[in-house]
Amino acid sequence: MGRVQKRRARKARPDIALEPESYPFPWIFRPSNYSDLYLMSCVPESQVQSGIISLLKTYRIDAVPIDAGGRRSRGVMMGAAKAPAWCDQGKRFLRTAGAASPEQLDFLLEKHKRGAVVLVAWSANDVVEFLGSLLVENRKALG
Repeated sequence: MGRVQKRRARKARPDIALEPESYPFPWIFRPSNYSDLYLMSCVPESQVQSGIISLLKTYRIDAVPIDAGGRRSRGVMMGAAKAPAWCDQGKRFLRTAGAASPEQLDFLLEKHKRGAVVLVAWSANDVVEFLGSLLVENRKALG
């Protein structure tokens, strides 16, 4: 079943659980990957994006924030920043995590097919974990 068919099926029968689509890059929010303190900090999407851009600049990687839904955007694109889930001290979720839209995921998939490194990130640490030693290698290569 293709993406469009799945979307139509979800709208027509929201009670039917369809298997989630799979992408060759991180795109699902997993609360267990984040500390309680981070989730209780109520970090907005703009702060996540700013932290990621700062991190990439530290490693001398050219990056600009873009709308991952935009079809004609140019520049270095590393992924879509989303706000993490927010929880209280009792670990009750106050807000669900931001999720990439199907259009954003399709856009990222197209960039991935062309060789771009893409991911959906809810923290700068997601980028560090995904890119790992490539960050350090890139910085060394630039001198």
